[in-house]
Amino acid sequence: MKILFSIVLFVFLAPVFTSAVNINYTPLAPIPGTGDCPTSDPNCLPAKVQNLGGYLRGIYMTGVALAGLFVVFSIVRGGFTLLFTDSVLGKTEGKGMILHALGGLLIVFSSFLLMNTINPQLGRDLNLNLAFPQKNITAFTGTVKPLTQAELDAMTLRNQTILTTKRHDLAKVTTADSIVRDATAHNSRLQAVEFRSQADELEKKPSKTPEEVQTIKDLRTNATDLDAAAKVIEIDSILAHTAAIGNDYYTKGSIAAQNSEQGGVNTQVNYETAQKYLTDSNTWYARNISTLETQYKNDPQAIESIAALYEHKITQDSSILSALAGAKINEQMVGEPTKFMQTMSDEANAAVAKLQVYKTAPGLSQAAKDAIDKSIGTIRTNATGMINATKSKCSAATLSCRNWVPATR
Repeated sequence: MKILFSIVLFVFLAPVFTSAVNINYTPLAPIPGTGDCPTSDPNCLPAKVQNLGGYLRGIYMTGVALAGLFVVFSIVRGGFTLLFTDSVLGKTEGKGMILHALGGLLIVFSSFLLMNTINPQLGRDLNLNLAFPQKNITAFTGTVKPLTQAELDAMTLRNQTILTTKRHDLAKVTTADSIVRDATAHNSRLQAVEFRSQADELEKKPSKTPEEVQTIKDLRTNATDLDAAAKVIEIDSILAHTAAIGNDYYTKGSIAAQNSEQGGVNTQVNYETAQKYLTDSNTWYARNISTLETQYKNDPQAIESIAALYEHKITQDSSILSALAGAKINEQMVGEPTKFMQTMSDEANAAVAKLQVYKTAPGLSQAAKDAIDKSIGTIRTNATGMINATKSKCSAATLSCRNWVPATR
């Protein structure tokens, strides 16, 4: 067993020594298969190997072969010991021989796996030379053709697509979070139904103990609390989901609108793209605000969420509309900037009017009213800022839209 252990130890450590040695060496006892003999002549015994690494590789391969032989011998010996002995000590010794042989075989395979991990060439042909091939890199001597304006615009558009795609992925993450919240709220609703069902069953009993009366009361209280918790989660989910998708529309629309205002070969395409995302955004916000209004009518939390969504929407619309108006001003057009300023004014006035009504809802706390007032202030500030910025652009271009006043509705 000591001989086997020595061979296995050398087989395991041979790659470490071989990888670091690269010197010429003339062995006194050559090993077949190493040195400068042709592989077709198995009887050749070379007088010199190319280097010590080549000689150690031969020893390594020989050690692997000997280790395999010793493993087979030890397993056979251990098997015979188990078969032809009746003593407990003899059987234990036989099992030990087999286990030690298998352990040595495992170490040999570990050596192979280690070499294959360091460099697949080691495990393939036992070439322990770790010198990796080098590639000569020549300097570039050609000329670089400058990009045309069309190529620059195409590159810019491609980069914008990548940016908006990443933003859309972020929106998906928040949407997935909303799905988890919806599932949580749904489970709370189901648990509330179960509690009420249990309370109804107890109510059917003609006579009830004081403990059962208290149980009925607790079940109904728990059901009410679960419904209230589900409502909070549902409203919060609608708010987060709406804002996430709204941000996605805004990012895409804002980039397209800004590019349209900057000009270039894709000005009209960017202009139409921005308008499309603006329309999709308005439809998205209107649908979810309507959901909050119908499903949670006059609920304080829903009202605060509606105010936050209106504020979010007007803030985003003002940025896109300002850039779209600037694009048409650059083309010396008056009608479109005027239309955009009127749109901004109408949206802001409608949102403010609706929020003013919500402030009178019963049970609304002062904190909620203050939050609504803050949203109203932000809406007015953004709408006024968009209109003033557009008028300034009209003035710089000496267009009549600088004198625009909102129409009476």
